[in-house]
Amino acid sequence: MLKLKSIITLSLIGCSASAFAINADIASQDTTINVTKTLQLYVDNAKQPLILVDDVITKDVSNLDMSNIASIKLLNKETPISHYGKSGANGILLITTKGYAAEQAKIAQTPENQLLCLKGQMEKATSDSQKASILKSVAQTGTFQSLMYAAQYLNDASLKNTAAEVVKDIAINHPEYNGINTRSYLKLAQKILNNKIATKEIKDYLKKVGTKEKGFVSIFNGKDLTGWKGLVEDPIKRPKMTPKELAEKQIKADENMRKDWAVKDGAVTYVGSGYDNLCTVKQYGNFEMYVDWILDSNGSDPDAGIYLRGTPQVQIWDVTRVNVGAQVGSGGLYNNQKNPSAPLKVADNPLNHWNSFYIKMVGDKVTVKLNGVTVVDNVTLENYWDRSQPIFPKEQIELQAHGSICSFKNIYIKEL
Repeated sequence: MLKLKSIITLSLIGCSASAFAINADIASQDTTINVTKTLQLYVDNAKQPLILVDDVITKDVSNLDMSNIASIKLLNKETPISHYGKSGANGILLITTKGYAAEQAKIAQTPENQLLCLKGQMEKATSDSQKASILKSVAQTGTFQSLMYAAQYLNDASLKNTAAEVVKDIAINHPEYNGINTRSYLKLAQKILNNKIATKEIKDYLKKVGTKEKGFVSIFNGKDLTGWKGLVEDPIKRPKMTPKELAEKQIKADENMRKDWAVKDGAVTYVGSGYDNLCTVKQYGNFEMYVDWILDSNGSDPDAGIYLRGTPQVQIWDVTRVNVGAQVGSGGLYNNQKNPSAPLKVADNPLNHWNSFYIKMVGDKVTVKLNGVTVVDNVTLENYWDRSQPIFPKEQIELQAHGSICSFKNIYIKEL
């Protein structure tokens, strides 16, 4: 088995930094080691572990600059086999360089990820003063999702004044968020704040942006599956059906949908065992979209996606599953063949943590941001159902699951 022997400086919670001599066997336990001095690696070549450097499978680490290593993680137990396939049978050595670690740290600090973090803090907050402080921090992120999140507290007796200030500040600083929801929340914020300065700021904003823009609207109410339906065949087969045939198949599809999908804790969650997608009743052409998602590690196949105009798909992965190529990260147009299918970089949060997508589709071009990082930049989405045809000009949006628990929430769409 893999052996490590090293003199390192190791800082642990509750311990002072000191020198440790380590001779670790990968079969013993999962261990994370922060390397700050020298590292010597001794490998029994008969039982070579799977080595990943910055999430890329690597066979030769002889030229690694030891001074550039941020961390090494040894994995064994169930993870190597279930997520890395047979190649992980002898354990996994995950090496992260300082540059890659710094890039991942930047991703963790995007406004989108800050908001996800603040939401988690809000769930743990025990006092109104703590919650008010968190809401003020939400204002600093400045995202559309932040505006919608703060608006949830406009009817909270203890937090409505703080929420009103947050809604006002984000909306006024971001006229691109103008829409029915934004204007409605601004008017409520104006009543709550009830002062001349706020009233003037909001009136000036409304005069500048106008009142005709529909903007981003929610397509999931957080309570039930109104506006959603089960999947009937594909976009090529459906139009060939008679109205009666389609209606009959839709009844059956909706029955299956209610077995596989449910609303839990304000999120639409896949709870079934089949592979039928959850589909919007409405069809969409050009649009911008926000959606948060999370994969549950308890499933055997953490894998999901979002179909655009009924076509697969913006991919959602558990990035540790290198046996299926998931280390490339989520957000890519997985089923593309001629055009790029992989994302530009890995921007996923760890499994069991929420992630946030921004998706824009105009014509056949798709842009995807994952947690605030552009991972797909104006790439053509190919017609998976008939690659000789262009993508459908208008079709439904679908949430896909691959037999493993996953959830979606905060789903907003702006038609272009």
